[in-house]
Amino acid sequence: MRRDVLARKIRRERESCGNECAPIRAIGERGTRDDLALIEAGLSLVETIDILARKSRHAEPKKVLDRIARHLREGLSLSRTLEAQPAIFPALYIATVRSSEQTGDLPLALRRYLDYHHQLNAV
Repeated sequence: MRRDVLARKIRRERESCGNECAPIRAIGERGTRDDLALIEAGLSLVETIDILARKSRHAEPKKVLDRIARHLREGLSLSRTLEAQPAIFPALYIATVRSSEQTGDLPLALRRYLDYHHQLNAV
């Protein structure tokens, strides 16, 4: 039952945002998949974020990714950087990243998040 409530909440958020949020959503699942592939290929997190920013076709996601890269260069953790943008990154995503900072396994955490996200979208 809780899963249904969560799925409805996510659908309402998506619908209320409309098409103007599509570029921001591009950072979401697709960006996470790209992050995962680049990190597993051996790139650093900052390099990965820089590449995603350069690849971005929309100004808003590029700004977000540039801001993340800048904060990482300033020494902030990824989870702190994401927390500063709650309208863009879901709390579960931030918590997943925060836990990976404790375990040191960001790729595994991202893979688990993607699996969960995929299951949720199938509902």
